[in-house]
Amino acid sequence: MVTRDWLRTVVPLGEYQGARWVPRGAGVVMSHKGTVWLVTSGRAVTAGRELVAIVEGEGGRAGEVPFGGTRGSSGWFVNTALDVAVHQFPQARETVVRILTEKDCASLTDTQPGTAAYTLGCPYGLAGMDPSRPAVLALSGIVSGVNPHDATVFTTAGSFHGNSGGPLLVRREGGDLAFAGLVVGVAAIRGPEEGAPPVHLGVARSADAIWRSLSNMKLGTEPPRSAKSKGPPPSTKKKLN
Repeated sequence: MVTRDWLRTVVPLGEYQGARWVPRGAGVVMSHKGTVWLVTSGRAVTAGRELVAIVEGEGGRAGEVPFGGTRGSSGWFVNTALDVAVHQFPQARETVVRILTEKDCASLTDTQPGTAAYTLGCPYGLAGMDPSRPAVLALSGIVSGVNPHDATVFTTAGSFHGNSGGPLLVRREGGDLAFAGLVVGVAAIRGPEEGAPPVHLGVARSADAIWRSLSNMKLGTEPPRSAKSKGPPPSTKKKLN
C-alpha cells in the first residue's frame, strides 16, 4: 500500500494549450542544504514552453506554480547525462507536498532485483474522476535490475507518458517505503528471435545519483533564479477550471 503521504511526493507538471492545462509529466520535491528543488525529467523542459505545476495547499485547495520551460535563462539546471532537471521551488513549503530528504532515499546498492516497487504519476495525463485536476496513480511491480555504471534502475511497475519525472518507490526490508529514483523513460528489450515480443521496463535514475548531482551542482552553466520571482505562493493561485 502507498500511503497518502507518499502520494503527495508527486507534483503533476503540464502546460496550457489555450485555456486547457495539458499534463506533460511529473516531478518530486527535494530539500538539499536548505534549498528546496523541483526535480523532474530533463526532457520535460526541452520544449520551450512554460511548465505549470499543480500543487495542493492547506485545506485541499488546488493551485498553480509556473516555471519557465526552456533551459538556462529560465532557472532550470539540466544534467543531460542523467536526463534530470531541477529548479528552485521555495513555495513548496507552503503546500502539502511531501519534501524528500536524504533519509527518504534508497541507495542503488540497497535496491535489489525482486524488491516491490511502485511508480507514481499521471499516466497519459489521466485526470481521474475530476477532469479539472490530475489524479496521481500508483502502479505496482518489482525492481527488475540495476545498472550501477549509469545509475539506472529497471522496473516492471507501469511507466507511461505522464509518469516521466515521477518517483520510483521501493519497499525496504523493514516494510517502509523509500524513494529509489526518478522515472525517465521506458526500455523495450527485444528477444533474440524475430517476432518475439519485447519486454517493456520502466527506467529510473537512482536516488543517490540525483542526490550527488544536487551536492555537486554540476547541472547547468548559470546560477538558478529564485522561484520567488515566479509569482505568489500556490495558496493564492487561481483554482483550475
